[in-house]
Amino acid sequence: MNWQDRTHFFATSAKQMRQILVHIGRKRGAKKRGAGALQETFDEAAVQVSEPNSDLLAVNEALQALEEIEPRKAKVVELRLFGG
Repeated sequence: MNWQDRTHFFATSAKQMRQILVHIGRKRGAKKRGAGALQETFDEAAVQVSEPNSDLLAVNEALQALEEIEPRKAKVVELRLFGG
């Protein structure tokens, strides 16, 4: 990909991080409701992966609503939350 500048890189990275985290949150939400998946057992002590915050989907919905009203402000919030 051709990056226009540093800002373009960070904006694209933040957008992708947001999409990835929302996708994971939705996927885990579907698993909680069954989703037809096979259940596997494992030692939870061996796996130390932090789960995304359950409020992530609510944050995404709020950002989508803000984008409709104030796109620039939504971009700033997205960059701060997902781009560091």
